[in-house]
Amino acid sequence: MYVDRNYILQAVGEAIRVAKEYILVSGFTPVQPFRTNYKYKSGLFTYHIDHSRILESTGIFELVYDEYGVDDTKHCISVSVEDDRHEWNRVRTSIFRKNQDLLPIKSQEVIA
Repeated sequence: MYVDRNYILQAVGEAIRVAKEYILVSGFTPVQPFRTNYKYKSGLFTYHIDHSRILESTGIFELVYDEYGVDDTKHCISVSVEDDRHEWNRVRTSIFRKNQDLLPIKSQEVIA
């Protein structure tokens, strides 16, 4: 599914709301984010960013599966997290489990 940049956070929020237990995220994930012209429509862009980081930063999803690979119709290969040789078509697939108790509860007295 492709989501307009103006609606990415709303789309993630809705996915979080309706997810019972798991969310799978898969997409182009370069070492350094970039955008490229969308080949099917002039004036639009495809954003190559690590979308899994959005869920990781919520504090209510724990990563249960994570794999980096290369989206190549001829070969299916896995790559390491640091491997930037396939920057154009490097893909990350992650599965997250919803866990409302993931973050500890702290009080100001404990932190002070």
